[in-house]
Amino acid sequence: MCSINRAISIPVIIALIFSVAAWSRNYAGVYVRDNKRDYIELRSDGTFFLREHGLGLARKNESAARSTVRLLNTAELTYQTVYPSQGYAASLTVLGPGAPPIDCKNAANVNADHSCLVDGVLGCATAWCVKGGYRYTIVSSFKAPPLADYTVTATPVDINIGSKNFCANADNVIRERIGPLLSNPITHTECGTWSPFS
Repeated sequence: MCSINRAISIPVIIALIFSVAAWSRNYAGVYVRDNKRDYIELRSDGTFFLREHGLGLARKNESAARSTVRLLNTAELTYQTVYPSQGYAASLTVLGPGAPPIDCKNAANVNADHSCLVDGVLGCATAWCVKGGYRYTIVSSFKAPPLADYTVTATPVDINIGSKNFCANADNVIRERIGPLLSNPITHTECGTWSPFS
């Protein structure tokens, strides 16, 4: 282990390391700050794990994931209000600019298939959309409009990004569960069994 001078913050170290053109496996290791609570682990594959002020980067990602699930709940409620014949949106693609994406600045382009309620990153054209270290998807137990329910699933892209998965149904309650990364969306019923976030 190496020690980091207390005058240099870990984010500065990260910026320096990733700006070095010669970034390689030679830098892999754990670099600890004098206070022993802050450290960065640099991995040979070019990824890293940061812990600063006693809080891991994972906690920051989990907080952002909860906020994103809350945003998706709001987008779904708005979609249902604007397009009542559709009910809730069936996918993130529908909540975003669609596929192929439209120009959301032109109101004439916005419709039930391209509602532009979230950005193109979160409303991507694939089953799972990645934002802030988490993967997101939306499914419904209904097969045809109007969809009377939806379930948002959020899961970390990597076990070092976070240990919590999140979900929400049309009741707008954000729920969480510590566990392995999810490869499939969870069901409406399963989400209801998870612990509400408090």
